[in-house]
Amino acid sequence: MKAKEYVRQLFLIMFVFIVTIFSTIYFFHDKFDNNALKNKEYLIRDFEPTLIFAGDSRAERQLEPIIASILLNIDINKVVNIAVSSGDALMIEDLINKYPEKFKDSTLIISISQNQLNDNSKQAGYFSFNMISKLSFIEQLTIFSTSNTETLFKYYRSNIFWYSKKLLNINKTSNKDFVDTNGFNGIDKKFDYNNYTIRDVKINPWYENYKNEEIKINILKKSLKNIKNNVKKLYVYTAPISPKHLDIIKNTNYFDIEIQMQSSFENLCNEININYKSYAFDERFKNEDFYD
Repeated sequence: MKAKEYVRQLFLIMFVFIVTIFSTIYFFHDKFDNNALKNKEYLIRDFEPTLIFAGDSRAERQLEPIIASILLNIDINKVVNIAVSSGDALMIEDLINKYPEKFKDSTLIISISQNQLNDNSKQAGYFSFNMISKLSFIEQLTIFSTSNTETLFKYYRSNIFWYSKKLLNINKTSNKDFVDTNGFNGIDKKFDYNNYTIRDVKINPWYENYKNEEIKINILKKSLKNIKNNVKKLYVYTAPISPKHLDIIKNTNYFDIEIQMQSSFENLCNEININYKSYAFDERFKNEDFYD
């Protein structure tokens, strides 16, 4: 009898433990603080922009406000760059909700990346926390149960950390990134295209076990539709690809994947009536034009 009682109590303890763990995880699955742009929020709050560059690192490092102001004859203080590394359209929505008057008369140009289509690109930064937050609890567990569980762990850890600070009323002061260049992050490390090989392509998370089951793209579509309704004009583009990269993937399945991706982006934007431009295969650029 004692053995049976012990087993029963052990089973009860395990059951309570598992329920507690899953209840805690469920509670935090949507407690996400979209603060990726906090260090560039000042560019919206303190400026009166009419042209806003946003999106991922290619926009942050390629779209320079001073050049745009000269070419378009716009006051430099009306052109800002709020793009960040691993950025996506979802990051912009909170700023639009916070500063609707700043966006409603502005032209917004967003750079989007190939990893935002590949549902198997699950590394942190490639399956953004913003996108994960839009998934249901079951979807989160299902998608990350087979691979890259550390991404989901980091997501929940971030949520717990943010929620704890909220309960303790801890408000960290935001920095102001790249003040002198209106958010533009110029870098000087050149792309080492001489040592770039097919191996570098194979380990690129953009192409990792490429699969488009329309999980990411549907989240992206909803976000772009919301943004479109809250800005004067919206343009979406994909950045140029280096000639070296294109030469390496030519006659491989990676080139076919790239074609599929560009086509998917175009179809997405056409479907929701957004201006789209792909610079992926633009032949005006040389290897020397690219940064690492």
